[in-house]
Amino acid sequence: MTEGAKEAALAAARRLLSLDPLREDACRALMQIHAEHAETAQALKLYEALREGLRQELGVEPDSETRQLYESILHRRASPQATKHSAPPIQSSGRPEAATEHSSGGLPLPDKPSIAVLAFENLSNDPEQQYFSDGITEDIITELSRFRSLFVIAYNSSFAFKGKAIKVQDVARELGVAYVVEGSVRRAADRVRISAQLIDAATGNHLWAERYDRDVLDIFAVQDEVARSVASTVSSSRSMRRTRSTGARTTRLTCWSTGSS
Repeated sequence: MTEGAKEAALAAARRLLSLDPLREDACRALMQIHAEHAETAQALKLYEALREGLRQELGVEPDSETRQLYESILHRRASPQATKHSAPPIQSSGRPEAATEHSSGGLPLPDKPSIAVLAFENLSNDPEQQYFSDGITEDIITELSRFRSLFVIAYNSSFAFKGKAIKVQDVARELGVAYVVEGSVRRAADRVRISAQLIDAATGNHLWAERYDRDVLDIFAVQDEVARSVASTVSSSRSMRRTRSTGARTTRLTCWSTGSS
């Protein structure tokens, strides 16, 4: 697809979405166009927005065709053979089949606080406990998704970074989020230790961190507590930013007024 044809196709699909943000065929068309041009992160972010809209407005999930396209793009994104400059060929069915690596371009942040929860590291001596760590991560993502004030990246997308040595800032730029949660899990018999931390991707600062030593039977309560703490901290951080921004604007206006009088 030439650059001109791409822009025309993008404009047409965006017009359809502007009329109906939950129109899945238009969303798939946009995802496909971005995938063809190795803009994987943009394609995945479109799915995330559609998924959240369908859940909030209709209480449903994207249909199977949309999910299959998403999974195909996600699989390609995580492929170690992917190359930055090669666009993936498209099957006749309209689904991408070849692999490309993470898009280097950043994504615009959503209007509400956006969070990605990375796969918690398994620190147990038993590698078989990895499923336990992954389950905790997925449950925390699910709990955070219940807060409608937050935009939470699905675990399929955040798990694409599992086991990779990558900076938090790079993860945030790839997924288009302002905050990243990471942590670890250590299980010994009936005891479990969970460590979690919330990071402001813009500054790299830790906004919140906690360690929980509990009985394994209390694991669900811990997951809920982590989600509530993250949501509360993000809300407070956002409020503080707005206050500082408002104060700075007021100061500039006062200085300008004084200087011009």
